[in-house]
Amino acid sequence: MTENGGPGGTPAQLVLEFYAAVRDRRIGDIIALVDPQVICHPLVRPGLSVYRGHDGMIRLSEDMHALHGQYDFTADDVIEDGDKVTVYARILPEAGLGQQEMPVMSVYTLEGGLILSIESQPGISRNQFHLQPPAGP
Repeated sequence: MTENGGPGGTPAQLVLEFYAAVRDRRIGDIIALVDPQVICHPLVRPGLSVYRGHDGMIRLSEDMHALHGQYDFTADDVIEDGDKVTVYARILPEAGLGQQEMPVMSVYTLEGGLILSIESQPGISRNQFHLQPPAGP
């Protein structure tokens, strides 16, 4: 159970709670929301290119704050498809750091009600992202 009452609810709610837990540095909640074997390919630079397990998620939170300060985020669109959640979000760095907001698309895969993987792509908002139609015969 997290500070805000999770895990539980829909996969989309769990993912948004994870965003908030990382932003707020709620380590216990971060760990409660992810699988012990979670793998994350984030955009945090400088930072690791892959974060693994609970320790990796703690490091992700630390790296996010080292880069963006006391940042916030806006989830512009959240699409739930079974145990896969796609989030189009913007990271809003702490004022005074001279950073622009950072649009990102992240795909979360859940298993057993926990986040199992996170794959992020830079500079993508839903308006900029166009699915390619399937190839014809």
